[in-house]
Amino acid sequence: MEFTPSDDYSCPQCGSNNTVPLTLPEPRDRRNSIDEKFGGEFYKPIEVEEIENVGSGTMVVFDYTIEDKPVIRNTPSIKPLEFKPRFFRFNVWTEFNIRGIKAKYYGPLLVKKGEKVQIWGIKHRSEFIIDGAETEERIFKSY
Repeated sequence: MEFTPSDDYSCPQCGSNNTVPLTLPEPRDRRNSIDEKFGGEFYKPIEVEEIENVGSGTMVVFDYTIEDKPVIRNTPSIKPLEFKPRFFRFNVWTEFNIRGIKAKYYGPLLVKKGEKVQIWGIKHRSEFIIDGAETEERIFKSY
């Protein structure tokens, strides 16, 4: 049986008279054309003043001037009072504030106070996880 699109179509097996749309809807594009791509993901560009209004789990990119000194933390990854013979591994992360929101980059982010940085990251409830940053001299990516 050859199918011809029409408003009235009855199913040959069950006999129901359901209407069939003449054209299929276009597949939904999950990103806008204005999004920026970084490391295989798409980030929504915003102004730094909008960071408080961004929902949790939103991936954003913005330009920011570092206002305070970043703190680089270096901590061992084993629990204290654990006496098993192991190799010591150290976790390094960088923390600073963006408009009162704690920002974390897992790794050494070598930026200084007053430096202009383009930041890619994900806003979580009370903190901002940085996926990457770009200064005039370097690009930092976390994998």
